[in-house]
Amino acid sequence: MRYFPIFLDFEGQRVLAVGDGEAILNKIRLLQRTSAAIELVADTLDATLDGLVSHGGVALVGRRFEPGHLNGVVAVFAAADDITNKAIFEAARSRNIPVNVVDRPELSTFLTPAIVDRDPLVVAIGSEGTGPVLAQGVRARIEAMLPYRIGELALAAGSLRQRVGRSISAAAGRRAFWSNYFFGIPAEAFLADDAPGYAAAVDAAIDDASTPRTGRVSFVTAPADPELLTLKAHRKLQEADCIVHDRGADARILDYARRDAARVAVEAAAPDLLLREAAHGRHVVRLRSEASRLVASSARELAALAAAGITVEIVAGPHPEAPGIEWRAA
Repeated sequence: MRYFPIFLDFEGQRVLAVGDGEAILNKIRLLQRTSAAIELVADTLDATLDGLVSHGGVALVGRRFEPGHLNGVVAVFAAADDITNKAIFEAARSRNIPVNVVDRPELSTFLTPAIVDRDPLVVAIGSEGTGPVLAQGVRARIEAMLPYRIGELALAAGSLRQRVGRSISAAAGRRAFWSNYFFGIPAEAFLADDAPGYAAAVDAAIDDASTPRTGRVSFVTAPADPELLTLKAHRKLQEADCIVHDRGADARILDYARRDAARVAVEAAAPDLLLREAAHGRHVVRLRSEASRLVASSARELAALAAAGITVEIVAGPHPEAPGIEWRAA
């Protein structure tokens, strides 16, 4: 990854756009979704740009770019001629001001991604300049997948944060609540405009998340090809508080896990570790790299968990070779 994705705060900030025509107009339309004060340097104004300036949406500050136009701005977008674009890049870089020149990544210190805007939920998709059409295609798929009012659901969540913080003391419980809130019955009721159902679902979700959590362990077999990972295995990796994996586990599989999940590499069976993590109420994923290695050592781990009464789920095929263990695919 060459370009690190970040979100810049444009609240009350000045942003400069240089150029005329459709390319710079597209950038201005994107900037208008923010609260930035947009300043424009343009030699000529077409009807649309002239309308934006006339109605106060954009401030025309010059006809030709001068380095002084960068004073006090937090970012600059350019779509001018080659000489001007290069001058803008050099002046902005010397002042450590982020600069984006349309279709010229070599003259840019940042790139603008394809964006799905469900304010305050924003999804940015980038291809590091190699495939804008690919990024736009992915954006279209995400657009179709996300409910239009999901941003309103996120705003409604903001009004619940203090209540959730008071009612649910454990961090894991709060995480479980928000997972249920955004992907369970509360979200369904909210998006259906069912206000009474939403209120009741929120109350029930808070009560449920306030109850001390019981630890559990999910055994997941990692396939050789990450694309063969099942939907359920992917979900378990996203839910896990801790992932205990074989040393040398495929990093591509581990990338599917939650960023804040603890990761512990082990050489062999680790029943004591699994018991300790589960005893703290955590959801543990025991990730094994190969099904052929799952049987013997996992049988020892399963036996220890069964003796302690820990809930176990096996997201894998049956393994009848393991003596005394009832293997059942989840």
